[in-house]
Amino acid sequence: MPFYSSSGSSYRPAKKCQMRHCDREVGFYESSNKNSFYCPRHSCHANYKCRTPSEDGERFCKTHAVCAHYGCGKRISEEDKSFRYSKGGKDSWLCSDHRCKADDCYKHRRDSNTKYCDDHAKENKCEVSDCCSDRSSKHYCEKHTCQHPDCTRKTLNSGRSKEKCRHHQPCASPGCTRHVDLDAYNIPKKFCAHHGQCRVHRCHGIVRTGSWYCAEHECYIVTCHRPKDLSNAPGTRFCHRHRCSVAGCTNSLLDSKGHHVQRCSQHTCERPGCCEKARTDGSKSPFCISHGCMNKHCRNPAKVKNGCCWEEACVRPECGMPKSAGCGNYCFNHRTTHNDSSTLTSSRSTTGRYSHGSIGNRPALVVPFDWAYLRSPTSGSREWRHAQMDRAYRGIYSRPRYY
Repeated sequence: MPFYSSSGSSYRPAKKCQMRHCDREVGFYESSNKNSFYCPRHSCHANYKCRTPSEDGERFCKTHAVCAHYGCGKRISEEDKSFRYSKGGKDSWLCSDHRCKADDCYKHRRDSNTKYCDDHAKENKCEVSDCCSDRSSKHYCEKHTCQHPDCTRKTLNSGRSKEKCRHHQPCASPGCTRHVDLDAYNIPKKFCAHHGQCRVHRCHGIVRTGSWYCAEHECYIVTCHRPKDLSNAPGTRFCHRHRCSVAGCTNSLLDSKGHHVQRCSQHTCERPGCCEKARTDGSKSPFCISHGCMNKHCRNPAKVKNGCCWEEACVRPECGMPKSAGCGNYCFNHRTTHNDSSTLTSSRSTTGRYSHGSIGNRPALVVPFDWAYLRSPTSGSREWRHAQMDRAYRGIYSRPRYY
């Protein structure tokens, strides 16, 4: 506020400062065109009505040097260069924290929610109906303005981020900084174009780029994005194409590409080049039904296909039949070729030679087994059926006959 000595104008009568022992002329308030009661050194610069002198060297008296807001206590000397004092004629001074923010207004602020007085607060109120704060943008306050750079849209209270508008909602995937798109109803989606929610029912897991299932439900094979076959094999880490085809097995295929072997190493025959099932149907043999010992309790490989192992089979090189009781190391079919007697042990006594009551021996009928046919590639899937027929054959001719 321009403040001069009254002696600067010849038409104004000179008056002396009312401060004791001061003979200087009184000052002049140019803004109100009034004289002060004191010289410029002892006058309060607040307004011409103030009759309280200022301390020597101070611009304001004790009353006007402190903010008039109750409990504030901020002094004028603490204000920065943007300091504005009340208009001339006002009896109090308000600091920048309690004065209306509007230009050329020095009134007290309405309340703590606004930086304006009661007259200017209505003009600068946030457009949100239940908000009493001041606008920080064209339409909304700082709380209701999107925090995305250069965006002044209204925040979405129902969004994942209440500080962003519907166009800048973040993706729900952890660590993703992309924004989601809006659906057909103008509602933000949960994930961006690079992420999504797991398709497994009632699963809220987050999927990675290019997949439809979360890490908990996706096949363990890196190049596969199918779901784990948990319904058929609980606890498995693989999908139905990369899981062992044996019911309930959770292991992966022996051939992860799934071209040939559809079983794991545990359920695949250990015979080199064979891909048939093993350790199934109650068997503990590591070989399939063709390459495993005919004895289901034995874990050794078969001597020949569909035969017994080397320990239990006939000693003939091409024979895989089990050793017969009383025949040494030979099966029933090869017993006669390695025994002095060409006949079987006599059956029960009878009344006649070949009838009831006779006593004598009946010659045994030895029927050779056609192993060449069994090993023939044309037999195909009939090998096992022929083996069953052979077992039935031995069962018939190994029992005593009654005549």
